Amino acid sequence: LRGALSIGMSGIPFFSHDIGGFIGTPNDELYVRWAQLGLFSSHSRCHGCGDYTYREPWRFSPEACRIFRFYDKLRYSLMPYIYSIAADAAINDGTMMRMLAFDYRHDPAALTIDDQYMFGPDILFAPIMDTKVTERQVYLPEGKWDMHINGNTAGTGVIQTVSNQVMVAPISAMVLIREDAVVE
Repeated sequence: LRGALSIGMSGIPFFSHDIGGFIGTPNDELYVRWAQLGLFSSHSRCHGCGDYTYREPWRFSPEACRIFRFYDKLRYSLMPYIYSIAADAAINDGTMMRMLAFDYRHDPAALTIDDQYMFGPDILFAPIMDTKVTERQVYLPEGKWDMHINGNTAGTGVIQTVSNQVMVAPISAMVLIREDAVVE
């Protein structure tokens, strides 16, 4: 994630990675975490190297496949938004995945955060990237933010602890949408 955000700050508008890694075989939980991040990137791909490093979601457990499908459907439901932020990044020399410092350069706390990012101007994404970790702290920059899963709203400057039992419930408050944003 830090590499992706550094690339964006260096002027490269689009970034992706190999969901599930290129070499080796992740367990179900790590694969799902990787998919969550990969499906909130400019473009998504599931592939690896060699004869036994399959990355297709149906090669993992039915539960992992179900969660992958959930995020994939969420991504496709956001396609008009994703297309518009891609076009904006290309036309205006921006980036799709960006550090909070990109949009909140006057917020001292936002300048140091490198484990969550803005996906375009209206979606804040805070992945949990390690296995066996079920919660994390999320910093909410200026504005009011709606938690995608439950519609609760939180305000500016709040550090919120969110939980994600990844193999139990597919989504948590990791996806936050700026209040009053038009995200379809």
